[in-house]
Amino acid sequence: MGARMDPLSTTAIEGLLPEGPIWLDGGVPDSAQALGHLERRLDAAAAELALDEEQRLTELQRAQMRALHQALVRSIEADLRLRLARRLERDDAPEELLAALDAAHVDIALPLIRLPGQKDLALVELLLRRVDAHRLALALGQDTHRAAGVVQQLLDLADPAIAEATMAMMIADSRSRDAFGEPQLDGVDLPEVLRRRLVWKIAAALRTYMVRRHGMRAERADAHVTAIGGAYLAEQQPVPGVEAAAAKLVALLDEREMLDDELIMQALEDGLLPLFAAGLALRGSIDEATVWAMVADPSAWMVATLLKAIGCQREPAVTMLWRLGLAHGTAEDRLIERSEAFDALNEGRARDALGIWRSDRAYRRGVAELGERDYLP
Repeated sequence: MGARMDPLSTTAIEGLLPEGPIWLDGGVPDSAQALGHLERRLDAAAAELALDEEQRLTELQRAQMRALHQALVRSIEADLRLRLARRLERDDAPEELLAALDAAHVDIALPLIRLPGQKDLALVELLLRRVDAHRLALALGQDTHRAAGVVQQLLDLADPAIAEATMAMMIADSRSRDAFGEPQLDGVDLPEVLRRRLVWKIAAALRTYMVRRHGMRAERADAHVTAIGGAYLAEQQPVPGVEAAAAKLVALLDEREMLDDELIMQALEDGLLPLFAAGLALRGSIDEATVWAMVADPSAWMVATLLKAIGCQREPAVTMLWRLGLAHGTAEDRLIERSEAFDALNEGRARDALGIWRSDRAYRRGVAELGERDYLP
C-alpha cells in the first residue's frame, strides 16, 4: 500500500485542482483535459503577441495583481475557515479535518481557484486599477505636497459636509495600501456583486476539499459551507471604497460650484487619483471607471479629448497632460505633440467624440470587437 498523503500538505490540496492531471485506468492521462491545457496555453500566447507594447503588462504589474488576488482570497478564506471549524466542532467532525482548517499556514481554497480571467473581467479591472493607481501615484510623488495641497484646502473651508467627505475619502484611500505602502484590496472594498461571487467561489473550494480529501458527504458539506457563506455576507457589510468616497466628495464640490480646473489639477499634482478621476467623470458626465481607463492608458488618446470637451482652460489642461505623460514615462517630444493636438482640437467635436463613452459598457465592447474585423458581409 502506498504512503498516505498528508492532508495538510500543499501537494495534497493541489492534487484537487481541476486543471491538474487526471489519470485514467492503466496510468493513462485524461486526453481531453490535456488538450484543454495546451489550448489555453496557445490562447494565452496568441493574446500576448497581439498586444501593442503599451498594452502589455509589466512583470511588476502582473506580480502585484497576483499578490492582490492572493491576499484577497486568503483574507476571506481565513474568516470562512474559522466559521467552518466552529460549526464542525459541534458536528463531531474528524480531528484531522479540524486540524487542517486550523493550519493557517496552508492554503486550501487558493490553490483551487484560478486567477481571474475572461469570465472575471470586473475583478481583473479592479485589480489592474488598484495597481495602476499605486504606480501613477508614486510617479506623481504622492504624499509630497499633501500637507499643503488640495486636502488641506478643503479642510480649511470650514464646511462640515466637505470636511467629513474629505476625511472619508482619505480613510478609504489609506485602506488601498498596506503598512509597507504596497497596494492592497480588502473584501469589504469589493462591489457587492464581485464580493458575493468571490465568497461563494471560496466556499465552494472548501466544500471540494472536504468532500474529496476528507470523504465528507456532499450534502453535509453543502449545508456547512452555505451556512457560513451566508453568515459572512450578512455580517461583513461592504464599505464605500475610495472611488465611491471621492465621487461623493466631488458631488458636494460641484453643488458649491467649486469643482473647477484648478482643483482637479491640484488633485492630480497631489497624487490623489481617485479625486482627479471622479472630478473629470462628473464634469464629463462619464462613469468613473471609464475615466480611469483613459487616465491609465499610456497613449492618453482620450484624456486630451475629455479635457477639451469639459471646457478645461489651456494652462491646467496642458499641465495635467504633461504630469500624466511624465508619470507614464512618455518622451517630451511626444508630450509637446499632445499639447499641440489639444490646442488644435475643436471643443464641439470633442464633446461629440465623448458620446459613445457615455453609452452602456456592453455596447462599447461590442463596437470595439466589431471594429477590429476586416470583413463585413
